Amino acid sequence: MILNGDPDKLLYTVPVAVLVDNQEVCRCHDIFSAACAMFACYYMFDICYPAALENIFLFLDSHVTNIEKRRITPSVQRKINAIKLM
Repeated sequence: MILNGDPDKLLYTVPVAVLVDNQEVCRCHDIFSAACAMFACYYMFDICYPAALENIFLFLDSHVTNIEKRRITPSVQRKINAIKLM
């Protein structure tokens, strides 16, 4: 995601471009929509998650979107199980 504008307004209306392989795939009007579009691009184009963010994306896959396509690491599964017990 490429963010333009005032950093204090990132959660509000800020133009955001989502790129895949340096090609713009969409423009969003706020960071939340851009994050959703970015997550969808990882799934649609079957892009590997960055190692530093893999656990976060695997959690979103299995718990938020109910996608079970990718292998869930044991640490992510433990967190999911703990949340389900709440």
